[in-house]
This record gives sequence, C-alpha cells and structure tokens, in this order.
Amino acid sequence: MAYQSSNIIPSFDQLQPLQPQTNPLFQQIGNPDLKRAVNNNISANYNAFSLLKGTNININGNFSFVNNPIVNKTTVMENSAQISSYENLSGKSNWNGGLNINHMQPLANRRINFNKSANIRYNNSYSYTKFESGQSQGEFLLNNSKTPPSA
Repeated sequence: MAYQSSNIIPSFDQLQPLQPQTNPLFQQIGNPDLKRAVNNNISANYNAFSLLKGTNININGNFSFVNNPIVNKTTVMENSAQISSYENLSGKSNWNGGLNINHMQPLANRRINFNKSANIRYNNSYSYTKFESGQSQGEFLLNNSKTPPSA
C-alpha cells in the first residue's frame, strides 16, 4: 500500500492573461490568480505466485483525488463563440479510481498459459459553463462530468 501527494502547478498558458487568438470562435484567457492544486494518490497491490502450480494472481487498485482543482470556465456567446479561462474550484474534488485483476493459470501440462484479466475505472471531474442566451443566461453552471465504470 502506498500514498503519494504532489502539487499541480498552473501552466504558463493557464496563467498568461493575454494569449494569441488564432480562432475567432474560440478565445483563451489565462488567470494569473490561479493557485496550485494538490493531488493525493492512494494505491495498493497484491501479488501471489505458486511455483508448484504455476499460477499467478495480481490485484492492483488506486484512488486519486485533487483538492482545489484547476477547472475550465467557459462562456458560450450568442453567436456560439466561446471564451474559455481557468479557475480554482474550492469545496469540491476531482477524483478517479480503478481496480485491475489478472490471473494466470497453466493448461495442458504447463504448455499453455491461460490469462484472465478484468479492470474497472471511474472518473469524476468538474467545469463551469455560462450561456449568454437561453434558460441559464448570465450565470455560471457547475458541470459534473462523470465517466461511468468501464470494464
């Protein structure tokens, strides 16, 4: 079992307020007031091997969460143009987790190895969106993007 913590420092592009505009329908603006985010990762690993039977099982799991994450903040204009920036999100965490299981078993008097594997991952993250027209006009909505478990 292991725990690791690391800082996620805003990139130059995320901090730089003025950036070259190459697309009139998409404008990127940096935020010089961004603070660092903190990534926390917990992982565990189990491995068992039988020399006599020739079998092996390996189980890996991890869980990671980011405090004070840097998220996208997008404004969609009436002409569908977008203005995008970045902001620290306090009080919520981006997180993800996963589990991986592998099992090897010999067949045909150890001449063939039969490997079975399964994994599952889940991701949960946030972003802001504001529409200049429509029902949510004028206010930023907090979007919660979830990637359902995949096998």
